[in-house]
Amino acid sequence: FTALALPLTGCAATPPKILGPARAGGSVHDARFRSEGSWLKLGEGKFVSVGMNTNDGKVFAQHASGYDQPWQPDVPTNLLWATKVAQDRDGRLHAMWLVMRGKGTPAVDRFIDIWYARTRGADGQWETAHRIWEGYVGAICGRITQLKSGRIILPFARWLPEERRGPPHGCNASTVIYTDDGGKTWAESPSRLFAPCPENYNGDPVGAVEPVVLELNDGRVWILMRTQAGVLYESFSRDGVDWSPARPTKFPSSTGPAELVRLPDGRIVTFWNHCELPPRFENQGVYGGRDALHAAISRDEGKTW
Repeated sequence: FTALALPLTGCAATPPKILGPARAGGSVHDARFRSEGSWLKLGEGKFVSVGMNTNDGKVFAQHASGYDQPWQPDVPTNLLWATKVAQDRDGRLHAMWLVMRGKGTPAVDRFIDIWYARTRGADGQWETAHRIWEGYVGAICGRITQLKSGRIILPFARWLPEERRGPPHGCNASTVIYTDDGGKTWAESPSRLFAPCPENYNGDPVGAVEPVVLELNDGRVWILMRTQAGVLYESFSRDGVDWSPARPTKFPSSTGPAELVRLPDGRIVTFWNHCELPPRFENQGVYGGRDALHAAISRDEGKTW
């Protein structure tokens, strides 16, 4: 499991900035569907990244050999982080990123929407980018994932303006958007996954956020969520749309998100911050709890680690 350090070259006048970590990883269920955050492995020794040129606000695809033409000159300029890219079993590329609009209170008059673009058939040309979800998304950590059924899902957390920032469960609920027609249309799951927020929490008590997913060999889809409850929370689904109520896991965690990766030999790796938060100082929050990254490996689909 080796991290990649690929060259990022660009036009001298407009140097590109790659958003999101350059992570190497295993595939999900199908070896032809691979996604490593902003990096996508298309084949042996062939990689592409997706990011944003901060000088002109244009989204672009960049191969390891150099800078490519921007996909869309007309995408919004308020692009943010969390660019994700994946390739489905038919060879089509899918990309998502976040776009901010408005100012003020989250989910009331300030929003961070999910935007999407995909390639056409054999010619590989990008179709026009468009918004597929409206609301407020703090960040996207999970991969675009194609299930055995062919359904494609993206986990995320939506800000609920009717909920308070704090107990009992914060102002966010984790859920997914999904497509059954290769990205032509998208829908949101009706499930809302919550986790408890304690009183006097040393941090931002926003609830269950930044979920990641992995399809298990028995067909269930597993979701892990960042919480303020002292542990990661989890939920399961048979179809990637309807989810069981969130419950605590055995993974102690401060307030950091996790990552799930299936290795080529079938084992599952979980990465997370097995750390405690420092106490408040003079009733003020103190940043911490992400001081060390931990990993655990399972050979039996998450039963033991």
